[in-house]
Amino acid sequence: KDLMGQRFGRLQVTRREESRTGRSVWQCQCDCGGTCTATTTDLTSGKTTSCKCIKSETAARNFTRHGKRNSKVYRTWSNIKQRCTNPRHVHYHRYGGRGITMDPRWIASFEAFLADVGEPPTNDHTIDRKENDTGYTKDNCHWVLNTAQQNNKSTNVTLTANGRTLTVTLWARELGVPPQTLFARKQRGWTDHQVINGK
Repeated sequence: KDLMGQRFGRLQVTRREESRTGRSVWQCQCDCGGTCTATTTDLTSGKTTSCKCIKSETAARNFTRHGKRNSKVYRTWSNIKQRCTNPRHVHYHRYGGRGITMDPRWIASFEAFLADVGEPPTNDHTIDRKENDTGYTKDNCHWVLNTAQQNNKSTNVTLTANGRTLTVTLWARELGVPPQTLFARKQRGWTDHQVINGK
C-alpha cells in the first residue's frame, strides 16, 4: 500500500524505509518540524498522528492547568500513584505489591483526586486510609494530622488480653482475622479482652 505524500494528522509521509520485519515502515515529517517513522497500520488506524509532540503538549497542559505541581496535594497524589502502580518504587511491595490499589479516576487525573479529597487543612496533614488494608478511594481516604495517622496504624496500636500485650497486627495474625475487625470491635466500645476473645 503506497502512502507516499499522504497526510495522517500532523504527519506527511516522505519516503519508505527499509524494514527487516517485512512490514512497511514510512518516514514522516511532522508539522512541528520533527520526524518519525511509523508502520502502515499505525498510520492508517490513527494510532500515530504526530512525532509525539501531541503527547508532550498534553502533558505540559496537564502540569500547568491546575497550577499545583509544587503543592503538597499534588505531591501526595503523585506519591500514592507511584506506590500503587510502579513496581520499581521503593515502597511498592507495601502498597501495589500487596494489593493496595488507587481509584482509576485518580490514576488518570490529578483534578479528580483534588476534587474528591480537597486541599490539606495544614502542611502537617497527610492522607490516611480509614481501612488500612483497603485501597485509595474517596470513601476510604481523608486528611489527618500525622500523629493521628501513626496512631491509627495496626502496627502501633496495642491490645492487652489473656495476660499478653501485642499490637493489633500481631493479634490479628494470631487470631486469623483482618486487623480492621479488631479495630471495629474496639470502636464499638468493647474492652481489650472482648476484642481479642470475640465476646
